[in-house]
Amino acid sequence: MNWKISKSNLHTTTTGRPINKAFKNKDGQTGDGLSCLISIVQRNEAPNIWNSMGTGFLISNFGLIATAKHVVWDSKKNQVFQNLIGFQLLQAHDHVIIWDIVNISVHEFSDVAVGFIYRSDLSDFSESLRKINQFSLSEFLPDPGSKIAGVALNPNLPRHTQEGFELSLEYQETAGVVEECFPNGRDRVLLPGKCFSTTMGTLPGASGGPVASRDGKVFGINSTGWHGENYSFVSSIQDIFDLEVNNIRKNDSQIHNGVPLSEFISEGKIVVS
Repeated sequence: MNWKISKSNLHTTTTGRPINKAFKNKDGQTGDGLSCLISIVQRNEAPNIWNSMGTGFLISNFGLIATAKHVVWDSKKNQVFQNLIGFQLLQAHDHVIIWDIVNISVHEFSDVAVGFIYRSDLSDFSESLRKINQFSLSEFLPDPGSKIAGVALNPNLPRHTQEGFELSLEYQETAGVVEECFPNGRDRVLLPGKCFSTTMGTLPGASGGPVASRDGKVFGINSTGWHGENYSFVSSIQDIFDLEVNNIRKNDSQIHNGVPLSEFISEGKIVVS
């Protein structure tokens, strides 16, 4: 199946700060934050069917992304959704990379997950990733009343052509404040993990997208909201630090499983400050 990206539709839905000013990269500087976003789509076997799942975002320069658990996890089958791909828009180079999303790890009860973007056909895969920005993560929880901003990269409805599917990507912003913090979860069923209620409106495709505080560091992951209402819930980014990932090739050239994310933080591959 072939995919073709038409002209990207990059407009904002609010008058908030642009992503290149509202979010900080791994070096603590403003950068091409748009290139850190991954639009997550499920590709089905049927040729004309696909599903927009949500947004993910890069938290390292070796292809590690964070998103919401419900974006990648099939709760009915109790397994990761199959055939997940990601669209990444490199605005500076005016092109899109289509990735496979692999090696997904989900939290036991919090609505957070991590995975890797991967392309086996890119000979310069590792070098390509090193040139891509990553978001800087916050080790602090925002207080009620703190101003926050969230973003999403959402694919519009595709158009089927002889070459395959043609679609456009829509970048959107939303902003609000933290209303209440739930360090032990809001409830035992829907949001048992560390989370926040906010006044941010819900955007199409925003689930799993990054949420940053005024210092530009990502403290949360978009989780739950209601269309047309300025009320939503954000999961804490800190819960991803409980996760482990598999199939990691270390400096000893061996493949390792069960590697904790805390190891990448201590090595400086994930920036938390």
